[in-house]
Amino acid sequence: VAALAASHWQGRMFYDRLAAAGVGTWILISAWRIFGRALDALSDRGLPQETRGKIDRIIRSHSPQVLGYHRMRTRRAGPHRLVDLHLVVCKEMSLAQAHEISDRIEQEIQEGVRNSDVTIHAEPCTRECPERVEECRHLCRPPAPGSAAAQAPTEPGADVPDRRGSL
Repeated sequence: VAALAASHWQGRMFYDRLAAAGVGTWILISAWRIFGRALDALSDRGLPQETRGKIDRIIRSHSPQVLGYHRMRTRRAGPHRLVDLHLVVCKEMSLAQAHEISDRIEQEIQEGVRNSDVTIHAEPCTRECPERVEECRHLCRPPAPGSAAAQAPTEPGADVPDRRGSL
């Protein structure tokens, strides 16, 4: 409106054209930004490096129980952040201990990365490292009485109720 008034007052349409070019440029820049965000969402782009670094620090803070990790995949699904990784633990560790560590790491990641859904697959170390055998066995000592790992079932299927004949 101001450009139209200035053009009328000056008798030239220069100001009106200049304003139209500015508004057109602003619309193009806005459209480009919207297109970029939509393309990121549609292409399953991974989370920013800063977020991946935060996840890495959380996992590494659990050393030496956690020997490493690999196959970390991150992406966004709307407002949610999805994290999937394989956690490498000592092969002498019980399933209950590995599960307890995985749960703890999942919880810490969910607290550190808002709106996150974390899936961790724990797997045993496959390397033969005789220099770490005693250290590994020390880390995998039986859990303290009363801990969640100590209360885990000891027999296969012990936590599954017997449903034979209950149809």
